[in-house]
Amino acid sequence: MVCETPFHQEILTCVCSTGRTVVTGAANTVVTVWDLGKKQFTIRQHLYGHTEAVPCLAASAGYQILVSGSRDRTAIVWELSQLTFIRQLTGHNVPLATIDINDLTGDIATCSGTWLHLWSINGDPLASVNTLVGRICRSQHILCVCFSQFNEWDPMNMILTGSTDGVVRMWPLDHVQVPDEIEETPEAPKLVEESVDDSPDDAELPGEILESRTSIGSLPSCGDSSEHEGPDSSKMIQSFILF
Repeated sequence: MVCETPFHQEILTCVCSTGRTVVTGAANTVVTVWDLGKKQFTIRQHLYGHTEAVPCLAASAGYQILVSGSRDRTAIVWELSQLTFIRQLTGHNVPLATIDINDLTGDIATCSGTWLHLWSINGDPLASVNTLVGRICRSQHILCVCFSQFNEWDPMNMILTGSTDGVVRMWPLDHVQVPDEIEETPEAPKLVEESVDDSPDDAELPGEILESRTSIGSLPSCGDSSEHEGPDSSKMIQSFILF
């Protein structure tokens, strides 16, 4: 079945929140929710709040939230069933490139430039990290992000980012967990990098870093924990190259 939208603005991204609902982000700053019919799309509602184009969207049917990311350097969390505004996520230095939602916890990852930001489902900032490593002259802007989703309690869960340098980096989530005995903290915890090489010419990541010729444009969701190899692997940032 092929359906066409009666929408003549440039559509930059889309996400299917349910089997019968499609959400699009457009160059005209509008997020549009569509009902999928037998032969065509029907507009259910327009969502307004951004001031520039909307190039990235993410939706979670389990938590009933939709997150839109814009070139205006903000993300907006929407309630998916009522299509109402919940909260705006600010603090990004450059336009947003990609977003993902953890279907186990509701946490939200937003990426702008080389920065990875982690938010709670309520929009509270949890952590942030500049993923730029190694030679500064090498472009490492994040193009895609996803959460591994094995079990909610699994300390091996990670955030994976793909960058313009062709490297997929894995960021362990246990670095942002706060022990129960700590009642107050002066600032939000940050994702931590561990380096095994002090050479300024090499990327500061454990393991071998190879030169890649292509950017990483998308990452699939990860849901199988059968290949985890041990507790020590979650204590460091890992990376690998896709050719």
